[in-house]
Amino acid sequence: MGDNGIFALSSPPAMAARIAHYELLERISEGGMGVVYRARDTKLDRLVALKFLSRDLGSCEEDLAAFLHEARAISQLSHPNIATIYAVEEDEGDRFLAFEYLPGGTLKDVIQSAPEPLEMSQIVRWGTHVARALAHAHRHGIVHRDVKSSNVLLTADGLAKLTDFGVAQVAGRRDGSTGETVGTAAYMSPEQVQGTPIDKRSDLFSLGAVLFEMSVGRPPFHDANQAVIFYDVVHTPAPPVSTLRPHTPVRFDSIVAKLLQKSPDRRYQTADEVVADLESLRSEPTSGFSRLRLPEHPDATIAVLPFVDMSPERDQEYFCDGMTEEIIAALSEIKGLKVVSRTSSFEFKNRAYDVREIGSKLRVDTVLEGSVRKAGDRVRIAVQHIKVADGFHLWSDRYERSLEDVFAIQEEIAEAIAGNLRCKLLEQRDTPPVKRKTAVNLDAYNSYLAGRYHINQRGKEAVLKAMDCFRDAVRADEEYAPAWSGLAEAYVLSAARSIFEADPAESLAEADKAARRAIELDGGSPEAHVALALVRMRKDWDWVGAMAEFERAIELNENHAPAHHQYAMCLAFQNRLDEALEHIGRARELDPLSLLILTARGRILHFARRYDEAIDECRRAIDLNPDFQQAWFDLLMSLGEKGEIEEGLEISRKLLELAPDAVLRSVIDARIYALMGEMDKAREARARLTELGATRHISPVLLAVVDTGLGDIEGAIANLDRALALRDNQLVYVQCEPSFDPIRHHPRYAELLAGVGFEPAR
Repeated sequence: MGDNGIFALSSPPAMAARIAHYELLERISEGGMGVVYRARDTKLDRLVALKFLSRDLGSCEEDLAAFLHEARAISQLSHPNIATIYAVEEDEGDRFLAFEYLPGGTLKDVIQSAPEPLEMSQIVRWGTHVARALAHAHRHGIVHRDVKSSNVLLTADGLAKLTDFGVAQVAGRRDGSTGETVGTAAYMSPEQVQGTPIDKRSDLFSLGAVLFEMSVGRPPFHDANQAVIFYDVVHTPAPPVSTLRPHTPVRFDSIVAKLLQKSPDRRYQTADEVVADLESLRSEPTSGFSRLRLPEHPDATIAVLPFVDMSPERDQEYFCDGMTEEIIAALSEIKGLKVVSRTSSFEFKNRAYDVREIGSKLRVDTVLEGSVRKAGDRVRIAVQHIKVADGFHLWSDRYERSLEDVFAIQEEIAEAIAGNLRCKLLEQRDTPPVKRKTAVNLDAYNSYLAGRYHINQRGKEAVLKAMDCFRDAVRADEEYAPAWSGLAEAYVLSAARSIFEADPAESLAEADKAARRAIELDGGSPEAHVALALVRMRKDWDWVGAMAEFERAIELNENHAPAHHQYAMCLAFQNRLDEALEHIGRARELDPLSLLILTARGRILHFARRYDEAIDECRRAIDLNPDFQQAWFDLLMSLGEKGEIEEGLEISRKLLELAPDAVLRSVIDARIYALMGEMDKAREARARLTELGATRHISPVLLAVVDTGLGDIEGAIANLDRALALRDNQLVYVQCEPSFDPIRHHPRYAELLAGVGFEPAR
């Protein structure tokens, strides 16, 4: 371990003592690595730092030879970002190094003592300094093996210098790195933890941990139990910086994520690459979120956990889920309060949990949990507001009402928590918030809750059940706006998933009617504006109108993760990828465990041709749920663009196990055989698609993707023309999907873009 390195005094010299020609002035630090002193070199009259080699180690010839070999090699490193070694000394059995004294203290001290998080510009500056130091060391065949914030010293003028090469691996020296675990747990690479051979890329993982620590105040993997850290380093994906530090620049988030990849092959391969990316970031604005409103109280965070059904028959699951969603919606309207979205909160449904686990995974300070006991037309709701750090109950209460008062109960709970967190409710300025209905048809409400329950399951059958429930709700009360919003969402979902199914035009037409009715009934509903935005985007190809609706939804509720998510996709379809990544980052911050949002970010990175990052995002989603088909499909697409054929074959088999479909199989066969150069087999698969299209709907956009892979550009254009005539909603992908790159210089391409409402290609 790094805390058992070669520098360790068995009996440190007494203060005010002398050793050789050095006067010891004060002890700077002490730990498992040993004792470091500030001292005066009496010969040259300058301040130095002295670090000692344990006499136990010094008595072993092999350890001493290694020590001297490393010291001589490191003394050759002359770089402004590496602490200079002046001499290797020995005095009456004590062996020690003398190196330059840096008065600014360690980076770790600065991080821990800072009253607020470090400025992003400073993080990037110091990170660049450390990366330059590593690049220089690596060019000289030296791997540091213990890069951490306490091994970065600061000069008086704010320059960062890497120090303590005590456990470094030096080229040309016999090294026991195989099977040997060296380093400091929270900063170690997976290969260090596992005791396998390492190279310079191990240092880059550690650099990622230091950048992460500078950003949020702690390394990505931390726990009192070292075994837990080791497990997480090897198996657990590092959380994105942006989930802990809102409004982190997307590019910085990506740099850290790439450094912290488990596999060395997926990291940066050289420190020079890291330097280049960090330097390019320094020339950009430090935050791309200026258009998004910052929370007034960034520490006010809450997750509403799924309410538990305590009814005698245990038959009110949908009612409990609906109550939870309504409370989330009510709290989301509070300025300055960050409310985790439904998807992430519901990951803890029907699970035994510790509130500290929830706080860690969802990045919240408090949770609200509750139970529902329903009997007849009466309902009893018990709620508790809990601080995750210590399990302390901040507040609790019970409500017993008639079901007709259910909205009033939700408002009471929201206001009680708001007061608890010292946040203000939305201020009634120019546009007062629309009041919630305090009376509602119970049949409509129950059907609506059942619809929400089913639509959140997302499968084909679940969406169809949700449609039926929302229809029942509007039949029971034609003026119940939430049911119309839900119905519009269900129709849009049906259309968006109709690549292999019936013509989606009818679904989109019904979605249009439902969304407009929802807006008419409740213009203050963000859900209604999102639904209308989706219709304008997929049905009308009205990009300006769609963006206006998304922006209105976010204005009404900045905590509405689906609005940020779908707005991100709307921007991505228009090739406004930097803005898209900003909004999908905000969505993930609000809903950190959402598979849909995680996969959407991967898809946007795919559109940006950042395939390695896209693949990583898809893998994270698969780690959370190995049965999530969309992540496997998107992973396959990015692997295909990279030409990773063998892994693509493996992924395609898994995808077809999850979704055994003749059309999907033929599409995959055509694409993969074309990549392998087996064109006869690829054309056979394409011919099967033509046969299947005679009996079922296949989106011509999908056929165009296959044709471009086969090199049949004219066939692809013909299919896209057919899609345009049909107003196929899958044409939203024509501008951003890399599969269509081969057609971008075709004479018809500009007309296709114009037909879908896109600006002319530049």
